[in-house]
Amino acid sequence: MDLPQRSKVSSSSPNCTIDSLDERYFLCSIDNFKIYDEDTRRVHAFIKKFCSDEKEKRGLFLCGSVGSGKTHLAVSATKLLPEVYANSSTYMPTNEILDFYRAQRCKFLPVRDFMDGMIGFGAQSYLQNLLAYDAVLLDDLTPLQLDTRPRIEAVFALIDGCYRKGRKLFITSNFLLEEFSKCDPRISSRIVEVCALLEFKGKDYRFKKAME
Repeated sequence: MDLPQRSKVSSSSPNCTIDSLDERYFLCSIDNFKIYDEDTRRVHAFIKKFCSDEKEKRGLFLCGSVGSGKTHLAVSATKLLPEVYANSSTYMPTNEILDFYRAQRCKFLPVRDFMDGMIGFGAQSYLQNLLAYDAVLLDDLTPLQLDTRPRIEAVFALIDGCYRKGRKLFITSNFLLEEFSKCDPRISSRIVEVCALLEFKGKDYRFKKAME
């Protein structure tokens, strides 16, 4: 049986819908990322290559310099996630099974919102709702937030859940991966397993813009 054709993926016509995306990032794309030095050129090229590989099963851990465009490129990468194969039996009982490709769904999740949802009653239900998405973008994770055992377990539960469910996980952080090992080595170990690592070393774009 011939499968239907995927829609063509482009930054102007993304095949992934991103829920709860902060309005500051609505227009972010791989095409409008500002390249102003060798490091921004390097990370931009990495993301383009990463997104063009349809066999890539991992997400991304984008870490390093403040103001270097990590969230911009993380959002851009999720927008370029390819459509995934599905059929109508996944969604409703039917005698006729229709094959099709659907857009992936990603949840944009600032860490403070994630912690609010995971700490307290209903945490397991909240986590299951997150894992119903094809991908999760956890924005601005820092080891400073992992100052209690419940917070550590919450972050590990999300990373481990993405690993076990086959969900793509995108994480941005101003801290390098080894800093998370000091909180709990399980977190850094699992991140390495589910994410490709991309370190940003460029200068703060906000300072550069202010000086122009």
